[in-house]
Amino acid sequence: MWIRCQFLLSQLPVIGAARSKNRAVVASYNGERGTPLYSNRFEDIIKKAKHEAEVYLRSGMDALLIENMHDLPYIQNEYFEPETVACMSRLALAVKEIIRDVLPCGIQILACGNKEALATAKACDLDFIRAEGFVFSHVADEGFTNANAGHILRYRKRIDAQHISIITDIKKKHSALLFYRLVPTQLQVMFLCVILLSQQNYFCLMGSL
Repeated sequence: MWIRCQFLLSQLPVIGAARSKNRAVVASYNGERGTPLYSNRFEDIIKKAKHEAEVYLRSGMDALLIENMHDLPYIQNEYFEPETVACMSRLALAVKEIIRDVLPCGIQILACGNKEALATAKACDLDFIRAEGFVFSHVADEGFTNANAGHILRYRKRIDAQHISIITDIKKKHSALLFYRLVPTQLQVMFLCVILLSQQNYFCLMGSL
């Protein structure tokens, strides 16, 4: 995995994001239609994701990230329905058809679907996930996110997915930390160094405070 995701150790790695416009949602038996922006044309979403993957492949990107960015408004992972993981997995497999093993490929499932992303990455042979709320508690438009590093790392071990890297933030973007005094820069740097030296195959991006 250190070979497949060595781009993470380069000075300024560039990760292209294939962001699905909206998630496909199948009508359930009680008639719920899913996310507000869904256009009822999931094949178009697949086609667009594959096209973007081709563009990124030609553009010299270091890696590719699949994300349901436009699945608005976001909900926390505890409210996900099964189609969330199913459709993101379908997207991941479609993108992998294009990039194969030429580019490292990862996934993020919003909001805070870190376990779901790990399961998808494991099933679809992806290289990394982008995780939210890894350390410290945050509050954002989708609600409260508690620190979940312990849960994620234990889950990764449990499903035998140690080869999947975890990219995360110390400070989650578009959110506020739930404590009065902000974490000093020295502590952020120390925490980052401890993680990198631990060789536990996860990385922290330094989010602005």
